[in-house]
Order: sequence, then C-alpha cells, then structure tokens
Amino acid sequence: MREAPFRETLLYLLIAVTALSAGTRMAHDPDRDQLRSDGYALTDYLPTYIAVQLYNEGRTAAIYDRRPYQNHVNPDWVRYERTLSPGTFDTHFTNMPAWLWLFYGLAGLMDLERLAWFNWGFNAILLCGVAVYLALIAPAGPVGRSLFIAAFCSSHIAQELLFLGQDFPKGYAAVLWCVHSYLRRRYLTSAFAYVLAAIITPWALVMILWPGLQRDY
Repeated sequence: MREAPFRETLLYLLIAVTALSAGTRMAHDPDRDQLRSDGYALTDYLPTYIAVQLYNEGRTAAIYDRRPYQNHVNPDWVRYERTLSPGTFDTHFTNMPAWLWLFYGLAGLMDLERLAWFNWGFNAILLCGVAVYLALIAPAGPVGRSLFIAAFCSSHIAQELLFLGQDFPKGYAAVLWCVHSYLRRRYLTSAFAYVLAAIITPWALVMILWPGLQRDY
C-alpha cells in the first residue's frame, strides 16, 4: 500500500461520507425504515441484543438454544422476539461468547434505540474506512479511486449492511487490519486483529491459512 498524502486521504474520506449519505437517502424511506424495533430494520443486529438480555437475566443456556428451521424454539428467546422486530423471527445468535461480553458493556449504557444508532454510525465509519483503504491499494489514479469509493459507499450492499445492522463491516475491517499488519511484519498486531476478527465473526477463522498460503513459515 502506497503512502497517500494527508490531503488526498482526507478528500477520499469526504467522498466516502458524501456517497454513503446520498446512498442512504436514496435507498430507504426515512418514515418507514427507521432504526427501531417495530420494523424490519436491524434484522441481523437484534439477535445480539436478545442474547445480551438473556445473559443479563442469567438465562445463558437459552442464548444458543435457538435453531431456526428445525422446529426448535426456545421460549425465552421467543419472549423477546415478540416484543422486537418481526425481522428477528427464525434468527439466532451465531457469534462467539467473547463478542457478547464486549457488547454487554454497551448494552448497559444505552437503550435499544441508542445502541442501534451507535451500531449504525460505527458501521458507517468502518465502511468509509474500508472503501478508502481498498482504493489506496488499487492500481488506479485519483479519478479511478474516487469513482470506486463513490460506487462502493452508495451501493445497495453497503446500504443493506447498515440497514440490517450486520457485523460484517466490523469483521471485514478487522481482517484487513490483520492482513495489512502481517504484510508489514507486525505479527503481534496481526495476531491481535485476527483474534478480534474471529470474535466478531467466526468465518474469519479461515484467515489462519494466510501464512501457509504465503509460504511464510
């Protein structure tokens, strides 16, 4: 990755934020698609919230005792589903317990609506950062990078990641941090980023194959 001048990086970040904002306005009706629990927004975020509530009640056995499409419904889980978004039906908590512990602290400081906006804002920042990083490592000029960032941040996929409250932006950013640090031979930082990525999303565990594929052993 080349070292970009500060002003160039700042310009790319401004393009990312503008494109993300424009995409959000075009993709969703603000009167219908609000970040609250009575609509289909946050479908992928609310299972984590439910798991936190069950953990807080001491009903830890119910957190993973929820297998959709198998006619197995945990009554404690359903109790929260009925008070939240209908989009949570047939979902379950798939993250590692460590992710729940990290999230637990925030849940104790904010209510659901504030948590939803915090999660949306954090994911938005990460998406902008990822877009700029990918643009900077691409073999393209300033115009090409700018177009890529604008297309990336305004895309339907980016908007759905935000709207559904997915953890993918966090996990993908951690994976990029892991790879970037590894390539710069910052192995301790890379290991930390790898563990963080695995905590956020289990699919990141496959990154353990990276050193072998690089024949760096």
